[in-house]
Amino acid sequence: MQAMEMNAIRRIVRHKPTGLFYAATGGVTPYEDQAANFPRIEDAVEFCQEHGLLDVDLLVKSGEPAPDPAVICTMRI
Repeated sequence: MQAMEMNAIRRIVRHKPTGLFYAATGGVTPYEDQAANFPRIEDAVEFCQEHGLLDVDLLVKSGEPAPDPAVICTMRI
């Protein structure tokens, strides 16, 4: 896990039905801190397209991994 600046924005992809997070390899993990953190929202969308991912949530969060109440924005793609 990489150290993050306080209030850094995280962009991660979660499989909606299972709540599992996608790792950079395309595999899934139950741990948010192991999820791929994309530098731009466009990169997250491209990741989903390249891996043929359906029924996912794009989570944009502020700061360190936290429970779902910390979600700023959820977008279904």
